[in-house]
Amino acid sequence: MNTKLLTGIKELKSPDYKNLTSRDRLLRACLLAYVKHSSLNCADEIGWNELTDVLYSAIVNEIGDKEFVAWCDLMDKELVS
Repeated sequence: MNTKLLTGIKELKSPDYKNLTSRDRLLRACLLAYVKHSSLNCADEIGWNELTDVLYSAIVNEIGDKEFVAWCDLMDKELVS
C-alpha cells in the first residue's frame, strides 16, 4: 500500500507531481473526485475547476495530449448525436 497518498485534502491538492508515479497521479485524482462527490463533509474544500485540472493532468499524463483531444472530439460527436 502506498501510504504517502493516505493524506488529507491539502496534500492531495498539492500540485507537486514530480515525485509521483503515473499510477499515483491517477489515484490522487480519483481520491479528490471521490471527496468532491461523496458525503465526506469536505466537498467545498475542492473547487470544480481545481478538480477538473487535477483530472485533466492525470489523464493527459497517462494517455497524452493528442489522445485526450481525440477522446474529447469523440465525446462531442456522441453528445451531439
